[in-house]
Amino acid sequence: KTVEEGVDAALTAGANLVVICSSDDEYAEYAIPAFKYLDGRAMFIVAGAPACMEDLKAAGIENILALRGDKPKDFCGDPFVDFHYASELVEEIKAYGDFCIGGACYPEGHPESKNSTADIDSLKQKVDCGCEFLTTQMFFDNSILYNFLYQGYNMNIYTRSSICLFCCSVFFTFYC
Repeated sequence: KTVEEGVDAALTAGANLVVICSSDDEYAEYAIPAFKYLDGRAMFIVAGAPACMEDLKAAGIENILALRGDKPKDFCGDPFVDFHYASELVEEIKAYGDFCIGGACYPEGHPESKNSTADIDSLKQKVDCGCEFLTTQMFFDNSILYNFLYQGYNMNIYTRSSICLFCCSVFFTFYC
């Protein structure tokens, strides 16, 4: 399959948001052609920590979803040599300037977080480092989401939040 076929499939499905997530060495090969082919027909976001930030910026790509990534199963050692926390990645991307940076948030708690207070503290740090929007991980209980949002507001976390729902393999985003 081609980049163009992927973009066409997303648009045919009614996507108003196209997110590309790849390995670091493939971003330059796929992200820029996909962005150019999309030609403004939907919002375009690069997810991850691509090494080709300057190329993305030069191509006009504005949105980055800063994801540190998860530790691979059965991995020995520390895979997070460059960035131990997503907030460090946000700072690095912010140094390139002119990107709208998003981050992930976890209404049911990040798997590495000690408790909900520590989780919200880490989220606050991510926002303070430059996150302009947040996208939730999938959740199954709305009361958990409302509690999470309440905790965020109490910590003065005021960003756009995308609440993600996965239904029948279709991605919907609601902005609060």
